[in-house]
Amino acid sequence: GADIGADLVGEIDELRVEEDERVFQLQQNMAHLEDHRKERQKRGMEGDDEDMIDKLRKMEHDMQDIASQLHPIDYLDAVGENICDVSGTCADLFESMVLILCTCAIIGTKGSPVPHFQSGLPFWIVAT
Repeated sequence: GADIGADLVGEIDELRVEEDERVFQLQQNMAHLEDHRKERQKRGMEGDDEDMIDKLRKMEHDMQDIASQLHPIDYLDAVGENICDVSGTCADLFESMVLILCTCAIIGTKGSPVPHFQSGLPFWIVAT
């Protein structure tokens, strides 16, 4: 089981690196085309804009293909981490509340001439 998981994670990492490389190359090409367009505009040579726009549209289409191929495991992993963080925080909060409640009940029992009233008071406060 562990080997299968390790293979899956390794394969996902390799695919992510390839996708990142592809996105980086597309971004570099888009930046280069934009710089080239600005240079041509400065020189007064704006005739080939339609060809550039076609290239930009093709690159945008390629980037959309990359985004559509993302595996659910990529974003479900982040969701799972957030759920674990929230549940851990809630567990810590619950533990703190239980400790405070028990401490108040013990102090009320030990330090009161009427222990039933003082030990029950924290529970009544929490219940309301």
